[in-house]
Amino acid sequence: MRRLYVVCEGLTELDFVRDVLAPHLEGHAPGGVSAQPINLRGRPSYHKLRKDIQALLGTPDLHIWVTTMVDLFNLPGDFPGRVDCDAYTNPRERVKALEERFAADIADPR
Repeated sequence: MRRLYVVCEGLTELDFVRDVLAPHLEGHAPGGVSAQPINLRGRPSYHKLRKDIQALLGTPDLHIWVTTMVDLFNLPGDFPGRVDCDAYTNPRERVKALEERFAADIADPR
C-alpha cells in the first residue's frame, strides 16, 4: 500500500500539507500521507534536505513515495542548479530546471 511523505520546509508547510493537501492526496496514497518537517530556516542547507529524503527512501519498502514542499524564495544556496537557474527570467522554466536537477541528484523515481 503506497504511503506518501511530504518533506516540508517548516511548520506552516507542515500544517498546509496536513490540513489541506492530505485529504485530497489520500486517494492516491492509501497507506496515508505524512508531512515530515525539516527546519531550513536560519542556515538553509540542501544537504539537510537531501539527507532526510534519502533516509525515507532508504527503507526497503518500495511503496514509500517522497515529495517536497520547499519555498523557492529561500531555496538553499547549495541546491542543485541553484546558481545556473537564477538566470531564468520565466518562473516556470526556472522551477522546471530546478526540479530536473533535484531529481537527478536524488536519483530515485519514488
